Amino acid sequence: MKDKQMDDYINKLGELGIECELLDRPELREVRNVMEYLGRPLSDGFSTLIMKADGEYVAIIRRDDCQLSLKKAKSVLKVKDLKMATEKEFTKLTGLLSGAAHVLPPVKKVLLDEMLFEKKYLLGGTGSLSYSGKYLAEQLKKI
Repeated sequence: MKDKQMDDYINKLGELGIECELLDRPELREVRNVMEYLGRPLSDGFSTLIMKADGEYVAIIRRDDCQLSLKKAKSVLKVKDLKMATEKEFTKLTGLLSGAAHVLPPVKKVLLDEMLFEKKYLLGGTGSLSYSGKYLAEQLKKI
């Protein structure tokens, strides 16, 4: 069920010029299960990873068929330490349940993997475990 938090998110996207079609689905946390339910390959999806880079939170958005190279990410961010935020840290920072990340995390730096733009549309998080969003990949650059 759509709620005020979801409406606020969609409105913020609209202010940035990012369109998002909501796709209703059962409450699922695992990316593989979500994409399987939606009948799409992993390459059509993306995840927003909340990470700690030398103690500061950052977000890295990558396609779901790709693995994050910590070495490359550290180099791009120019940091020595990079690790995933814990579930507790994620929830405290975002106010969302683990697995419900979206493309507008409350961090100062968001990195977008170039492979995102090999697709016209991508499916990703919306801040809800019951909806996925269908985004025009090129519009994600507006983040």
